[in-house]
This record gives sequence, C-alpha cells and structure tokens, in this order.
Amino acid sequence: MARLSFIGNFFIPFIFSFIVSSCTAPGSQLEGTWQLHNSKINQVVEESFIPLTWSFKENGRFIQIMDLVEGELERGGKFEYDINEGELHLYYDEGSDRHIIWVVVHLDEQKMQVEYTGYGFFVEREFRKLP
Repeated sequence: MARLSFIGNFFIPFIFSFIVSSCTAPGSQLEGTWQLHNSKINQVVEESFIPLTWSFKENGRFIQIMDLVEGELERGGKFEYDINEGELHLYYDEGSDRHIIWVVVHLDEQKMQVEYTGYGFFVEREFRKLP
C-alpha cells in the first residue's frame, strides 16, 4: 500500500505539471525582448552586425527595432510560433506583405537561435533575452 502511495505522490504531480505545460501557448515561450548577440551569413561571422531587438507580446504582436546610424527603425507585425515544426513566422505590417519564416534551432529562457534560408544565402542568429 505504501508503494502505491509513493507512486501516486510522484506521478500525479508530474502528470499535472505536464498537462499544464502542454496547455501553455507556444508564443508564451517567446514573450519578452530579445537582443541580437551573434550573427552569421553563409557561415561567416558578421563582425559589425546592426544592433537588433525583437519584442514578442502576449497578444501575438511583435516589434523589431534596428539601431541604424540615422536612428532607430521600428517595424511591427504579428507572429506565430509553431513549436511542432520549430518555425517562427513573422508577418510585417505597414505596407509590407513580407512573411519571414525562421527555423528555431534552440530556445530556452535566456537564449534563442534561429536560421533563415534565402535565395543564395543562409542566416544564423543568436539572441539573448533581456531582463
């Protein structure tokens, strides 16, 4: 009987936490602001990449800020994160019908690695989450 109690005490909380984590919206893993830390194009490290941040909101919206010499360039849109396919879809607003699909190679609480394959080029980016 004690053995059944031990099994129940171990597995019931485990199963409950699994169910709760499964119900979490996939985009919630992205929520917050991410700053570009490293960038490669065609496997060559970009020594002087343009500072870039992505901010993902709970409502499925994102803001991209590029820190250019002339000032900040801010673009927004909506995003979808397909955790099963490992794809981050960015749909830009404001006259741009661009739809970019990044492959999420790694994502945890502090680091995100994404890849994009374009026509004749391959981009790898590593972002760090800001506090």
